[in-house]
Amino acid sequence: MTAYSEDHIALAAEYALGTLDADERAQVEAMTAADKDFAAIVDAWQHRLGVLNQMVGSIEPPPEVWDRIKSETGLAGPQAPLLLPETAPRFAQAVPEVAERVAVPDNSNVISLAAQATRWRYVANFMTGIAAVLIAMIAVGAYRPDLLPDRFRPKPSR
Repeated sequence: MTAYSEDHIALAAEYALGTLDADERAQVEAMTAADKDFAAIVDAWQHRLGVLNQMVGSIEPPPEVWDRIKSETGLAGPQAPLLLPETAPRFAQAVPEVAERVAVPDNSNVISLAAQATRWRYVANFMTGIAAVLIAMIAVGAYRPDLLPDRFRPKPSR
């Protein structure tokens, strides 16, 4: 078993208690997945501290505590009625609102790449077509050379 520092052991104990934040929990879970000895330490702490959880039953706080929580958060009074926004009559003519003109920033230093991208897309499609024709000619020349014109037929080897 590898010797672990007190920080590692405390980290395992805090993980078993459930007091770590999300980043530290993720760190401990990664360590347990990578190191079986550290996982054994975490399991030992969970075993030791799990007994404490079984010894203490769940305790429901008194209703006064809930009332204080509600009053501190502003939820103590009756719930206000839900107010929906007013809607215009169904058949009323909608008056378009004129939006204020917004100043458009000068983007003259930005290069428009749409035309260049379209041109290169056409070049790529053309080259793909040429490659497909060449592959077809090679395949026909290998399997059925009699289908090719005379100048493209492979020369017979002696």
